[in-house]
Amino acid sequence: MLKHNGTQTIETDRMILRKFSYSDADDMLQYWISDPSIAKGN
Repeated sequence: MLKHNGTQTIETDRMILRKFSYSDADDMLQYWISDPSIAKGN
């Protein structure tokens, strides 16, 4: 299990930087699959 001691969310007008959650997995996989350099295994 992931443990995030002290991880804080950082927000700006254009971005939110936060810790990963298990609900992010599907979006991350779709992003990685759509990247040609990852799909080729380079």
